[in-house]
Amino acid sequence: MQLLVITTVTEFEKDICNLFKKSQIDVYSTSNIQGQKFSPIKNMSDNWFSAHRDSLDSKLYFTFSSEEKIDIMLQNLEQYNAEHRTNNPAKAIVLPIEKFCLESITDEKLHPRNFKREEICEISRLAVKADFRRRKADQFRGSATGSIEETTYSETELRCFPFIAIGLYMAAATLAIESDIQHAYVMMEPRLARSMKFVGIHFYQLGEAIDYHGLRAPYYINPRIFMENLSPGFKSLYNSISRDIRSQLDDAKLV
Repeated sequence: MQLLVITTVTEFEKDICNLFKKSQIDVYSTSNIQGQKFSPIKNMSDNWFSAHRDSLDSKLYFTFSSEEKIDIMLQNLEQYNAEHRTNNPAKAIVLPIEKFCLESITDEKLHPRNFKREEICEISRLAVKADFRRRKADQFRGSATGSIEETTYSETELRCFPFIAIGLYMAAATLAIESDIQHAYVMMEPRLARSMKFVGIHFYQLGEAIDYHGLRAPYYINPRIFMENLSPGFKSLYNSISRDIRSQLDDAKLV
């Protein structure tokens, strides 16, 4: 399993979606971004500065998929760029997500190598804007990643828990289930793994914590564990998130 990231200008959106379909990659995510390009000014007398910045409406696409499908997608992108000469070609990078931390998994029974490649994925490194992940009342260590301070939060106060981290994991679970993923691996802070138990998301620890951008440990979860342990209230939240994402995926397949 690899992570593919693609950026293009917005006008190519329909074409890129067709390339995903042609490459048999049915599940992917998109985001609107603002592309920036610094262009030199030929006549210095036209402007006090030596360059100006162009801003372009752009799209970012990312997906977890097999090496074989990503290779096909890269070939399709290369052909597309060759056929569409432009100053803003589609750009892509592939991240080898299994390159790091694999040695930290000491549970041989649940090691990724025991399962089919198309049945495993990694869900790690949640990205949440700082303004939304830490409130004035959340000054304890770990609050930036969505953790709960177990020693100070009561059951009543849990209603104030920031739901962004939970929502991201639920969104990831939907994408994994839609992709027929049977085994998911996560590198996360032990504090965050404990916090997720409050809502019924139970991660099974596969090894000792290591220093990887902070103290993190490898964890495992699968669709059965995820669905069986969700509390009724958060299962309702998951169903709502799942419906929204499935609707978007259906719309993407029609493009």
